[in-house]
Amino acid sequence: MIFWRRLKQLRIQYGLTQQEMSDRLCMAQSTYSRYENGISKATTDIIIRIAKEFKVTADWLLDTEEANSL
Repeated sequence: MIFWRRLKQLRIQYGLTQQEMSDRLCMAQSTYSRYENGISKATTDIIIRIAKEFKVTADWLLDTEEANSL
C-alpha cells in the first residue's frame, strides 16, 4: 500500500470527508485531494503533521514498515 491509499484509509476510518480532513490538517481541500489521489507528493512536514494529527507513524503512512520486513 502506498501513501495516498493510507491517507484515504485514515480519512474513511475517521468518517471524514475530504473537506473535513483538509480542515483538520490546515490545508486547502484541493491540496488534500491531490495527495489522496496520488497526483502530488507530500512533503516531510505534511507527513509529520498527518502522523501527529491521527496518531500514526510516518513509517505506517509511507508503508516502510512492510517494506523493511521483506
